[in-house]
Amino acid sequence: MQAEEKMKDYYAILGVNENASAQEIKKAYRQLVKIYHPDVVKEDKEKIQRMYAIQEAYQYLSKEDSRKKYDEARKKQAEKSTERSKTGQERQKDQHPFATASPFEQFFGFQAGKGMETYHGKSSGAKQTSNRVQTDAIFSAFFGLNNGSSAGKKGGVS
Repeated sequence: MQAEEKMKDYYAILGVNENASAQEIKKAYRQLVKIYHPDVVKEDKEKIQRMYAIQEAYQYLSKEDSRKKYDEARKKQAEKSTERSKTGQERQKDQHPFATASPFEQFFGFQAGKGMETYHGKSSGAKQTSNRVQTDAIFSAFFGLNNGSSAGKKGGVS
């Protein structure tokens, strides 16, 4: 089965508990076969498909080694889905649009080369960040100003 594809729940298909014994699985299978066998359901395609699912489930759960592999695969998939949901929830809680933004994006509010579709204005509902680029620092770097005072101006009047 593919990793992204959700696994079938063979226990639910047979209507047994995950801790069911081999005899309980066999008993459940036989009861379902009596109900869904193609000779009984004739031309009901849904019930015939259900019978195929029942046969597949029994094929995996009736043999001890294939059942162990199936249980391990289910366990791994459950761990992955739990891990994905946790990381997604943490990302939603801890991260806002500007958390990993470049200084350009922090200053202008959108990504360079992406255009205004990435704009995070005040009206967009985006959480405003405290790590905005300080324009005073940019201007002082280019024009030699110290915190907006005129003392550091080059060629200016004191």
